[in-house]
Amino acid sequence: MISGPTSNLNLTLPSANAAATVTTQNYESVSSGSVTYQSYLLSFQVNGEVKVPVAVELVSGPNLIHPVDIAICGGAGSSCGHGFQIYFPVYGDTPNVGDSYSFSVTYSDTTTATVTATVSAVLSVFPTNLSPQTGTSTSTTPTFSWSYPANPGNYTYQFILCCSSNSDIWDIPGSNSNANGFTSAQIPLGQIPWNTDPTGQGSLPSVPNLTLGTTYTWSIQLQDSNGNSAQTQVQYTP
Repeated sequence: MISGPTSNLNLTLPSANAAATVTTQNYESVSSGSVTYQSYLLSFQVNGEVKVPVAVELVSGPNLIHPVDIAICGGAGSSCGHGFQIYFPVYGDTPNVGDSYSFSVTYSDTTTATVTATVSAVLSVFPTNLSPQTGTSTSTTPTFSWSYPANPGNYTYQFILCCSSNSDIWDIPGSNSNANGFTSAQIPLGQIPWNTDPTGQGSLPSVPNLTLGTTYTWSIQLQDSNGNSAQTQVQYTP
């Protein structure tokens, strides 16, 4: 809220009709047999700036089949925030910095244009030493721990424990939080005791304890300032 006159404030208006972005996720899953699976995900978003897009189509770019129509967020049944969004798993290929993707955009004034998005990073650093894993503990109220990568302050992090009735049991930050992640300064030891939110935001598990003999997955995801991420997931059966 502005309560009175202000000065020396400059508002820079966008000059482009629309903007497109692409982010990468490098995903690592460790099974109970210590077998590691790795895959990549490409996420795209196109937002209007000077003009209002009414239709968007991905028309070119490596590792994907195209053309592909992209749906707008915010419609019936939509779970995403705004703009036009879509994501694709990438099998057998590795995204590369500099990979370029083009989109055909139709605006509300019936004009059309092409906008592009370029991969800014493909992260190859992961949280490591995730504990507990199956065979290392039988606690139904465990403390979750991990090791941060080098230069941990370069990233934000998310903790995810899954699943109960096909939904997460525990997320930090929680789904109702305004934060996109926590910092290594907020959880410096890389430890989350059961039923505790070290960030102080009050995100707690939805169940009083885990169930003996049930297999769960939990993960730590790190993200850079451009939205590129790397995630490590492990299994735990108490």
